[in-house]
Amino acid sequence: MPPWPDFRCVVSANGTPKGDLFVLAEAVMRRKNNFSYLFGPSDECGRIQVPAKELWARAEDERRAYLMDFADPSTEFSGTVKFAPVPLVQLAAAIKAYDVHSIGFPDAYPTGYREQLLRSVKMIETSLRGQTLKLAVEMTGGFQVKVEVAETVA
Repeated sequence: MPPWPDFRCVVSANGTPKGDLFVLAEAVMRRKNNFSYLFGPSDECGRIQVPAKELWARAEDERRAYLMDFADPSTEFSGTVKFAPVPLVQLAAAIKAYDVHSIGFPDAYPTGYREQLLRSVKMIETSLRGQTLKLAVEMTGGFQVKVEVAETVA
């Protein structure tokens, strides 16, 4: 694999960094499906690290498990990674997916993952609902890729 860059994200609402939130990182492929993963939660300063090693290891594991659905990221990566803060509806979907898949694959999720997602839901429901979540992304190391950043309404 080439030297992929690491990403540092900061999630904010109304110009203030926010903790307990997640980002969706999507590595865009030239063919077949893109690789999309949640990273987080953000710390009290809104920071989330997206290490290249973890992003591409997840992609390679998923590709090996579903060869018909995913192309090899080392040869089919388009050069674009999309990032977006994760809104309430996607958090609910992530919790539902966890509840279904963690039964058969308990090691597929980090310890405390469901609880972290629930904290993020609570943060949005109690203080961020309807606000626009913004994201700043910085690349470090590796080769340069195109980064696309989206805003999300919590």
